[in-house]
Order: sequence, then C-alpha cells, then structure tokens
Amino acid sequence: MVAGAVGIGFCGLWAMLQHLLATFGKEAVRSEREAHEALLQAEVEEAAQKSNQRWMDAGLESAINLLDEIGRITRDPASQATRRACGVEERYLRQLIHISPHLVNLSRAFPATLARARDLGVSFFLQLGDVDIRDEETAQSVATYILGLLVKLNPGDELRASFFPVGDALQLTLVGESITSPDFPFAKVTHADLGAVNLVEMTFA
Repeated sequence: MVAGAVGIGFCGLWAMLQHLLATFGKEAVRSEREAHEALLQAEVEEAAQKSNQRWMDAGLESAINLLDEIGRITRDPASQATRRACGVEERYLRQLIHISPHLVNLSRAFPATLARARDLGVSFFLQLGDVDIRDEETAQSVATYILGLLVKLNPGDELRASFFPVGDALQLTLVGESITSPDFPFAKVTHADLGAVNLVEMTFA
C-alpha cells in the first residue's frame, strides 16, 4: 500500500510537472511570437515612414494647395490656367508614383528631379525599370547631374531619362537639348549630337 501510494504520488507529481513544462513552453512560444510580431510591425512602420517622407520631400504641398484653392473657390476650376496647373500636377504625380519604393537608392534621389522640373516648367519624363543603382552615393551623384541639366533648360523644353538594365549593367539614357556629358569615374559615358537634340548614355556596372 505504501509503495502504491508512493507510485501514485510520483505519477501525479510527474503529470503536474509535465503540465507545468507544457504551460511554460506555450508561454515561451507565445512570447517569442509576440516579440517577433512587434519587431516586424516596427520595421513595417519604419518603412512606411521612410516612404511617406520620400513623398513629402518630393513636394506634395503644391498639389495640396491647388486642391485647397479649388475647394475654397479661390481658384476657378473651369479656367484654362487652373486646368493647366492641374495637368502639370497630374503628370508630376503619375511619374512620382511609378518610382517603386523597392528601388531604395533611386527612390530617394530621383523625386527631387521631378519636383525641380515641375517648378521650372520643364517637361521632364522619367522612366525607371525594376533594378536599383548600386549605392546611394552614386544615385545622388546622377540626380545632381540631372538637376544641373534641368536648370539650364527653358520653360517648355523637354528632357527624357530612362534607367533600365542592359545585360549585367544598368544604363541611363538621356535625350534633350543642351545635354553635356558628366565626368563620372563609376560609369561609361557616350555622347551623340543628333542635331536638334543630344543623346547621352551612361552604363553602370
């Protein structure tokens, strides 16, 4: 009877121990999952903030002010001037939303070129593929070069830029007036004078 009582007590204790271990294990897994979800949420929020900052840096206040003026009827929505202004903002925003946030370096550097072209009244057409440039410094250098080209143009002039992969490289093609070749040590540059326009191609490894 004593041995049986000890055996039963031991079995009860062992069952209780197993239950406690299972409970602790579930708590540990749940805590780990909650910590992982919190970390993931923080990363998502950080990425969203960076994306929103990119849009704010691009100068959305002009579109907001235009809509506010139309809403408060301080600007005639039927006037040709308002329609032209809306057309400029629409073209600008359409190009801006085509800059994928997955292009980390290009999406940080190139919105400023679109905003500057809009402010100057220059028709700047930008096309980007799905491959990012190799580092942020290179992207900023290219954007600064394009900004320098834009300020030399007159209102109404056009500048077209396309950034697409070619084989194992990334190629930037610029077509417009008064385009000068950059002195980039990190890119192979070719320049062609086509009469009315100039063509510059830059190949990045």
